[in-house]
Amino acid sequence: MTAPRRLSAKTLSSIRDQCLTEANSAGCTKLKFGAVIGIPHAANDFETLATASNGPLTPIAYLCRQKCIRLEILSRTESMIGACAHAEERAIWKAAKLAPFASFELYECSVFVQGIDLEGHLLEYPDFSCIRCATAMYMAGIKNINYWWKNELLIHTPAEAMKTAMAYATGRVRVD
Repeated sequence: MTAPRRLSAKTLSSIRDQCLTEANSAGCTKLKFGAVIGIPHAANDFETLATASNGPLTPIAYLCRQKCIRLEILSRTESMIGACAHAEERAIWKAAKLAPFASFELYECSVFVQGIDLEGHLLEYPDFSCIRCATAMYMAGIKNINYWWKNELLIHTPAEAMKTAMAYATGRVRVD
């Protein structure tokens, strides 16, 4: 899928930096993700509406106090198990809280996401495989999901991401 409005390399770099800033602040002890939700208006004009990182939810944070319960679970599988809210989910919730009082609708919005490991190395996947986040973005009416792979921006609709995520969830696609 192509972006409805092409953003300049400088703007995309700035958005990726925002994602990485959020990822670096993440409270998860396995992987760190940052998400940015906004509206692209023109090549050099991106309106950031919400940013967020993944991290434990207070009522179930105890599940990871001694050791993250996801450490023994292969990443990109079993996404419903864990104590963390995902960065994309948190960003959607933040933007949704603003929407009734602002001049935007979530269906106008794009989500950008970038992950890092605990050493700060970029996580890059050839597809978007989180069923939780793809479903949340689909239900919120998000326009598209943007993430980087080999320094190239990949763009998918939430419906496309749900299909890919289901292939991982059902084992039709194996995690490397």
